[in-house]
Amino acid sequence: KSTPAGGLWNGTTWKAFLKWRFDDSVESCCIDTDWGVGVISKKYPIGKTSHQQNLFFEYKTFDKYRTELLNLMTFDNFKEIISETIHNNGYK
Repeated sequence: KSTPAGGLWNGTTWKAFLKWRFDDSVESCCIDTDWGVGVISKKYPIGKTSHQQNLFFEYKTFDKYRTELLNLMTFDNFKEIISETIHNNGYK
């Protein structure tokens, strides 16, 4: 079947995560591994709210701005952010 994703189809869970990326009450990022691992936090500064709008959650718009919309980062970058935050603020 033909899909907006070009044949590779993994559902539309990105829409649920993207909704959180527009929410000012949390910080979030997506670790670029497997099909992506979304992380949402009220404690760690892992990514400010995205103001890039994709109001109708259209796949082509999402795909074009994927890195910014998801705050896409490597696992190593994610570990660095968490480690620095713990070190600088004494979080546990």
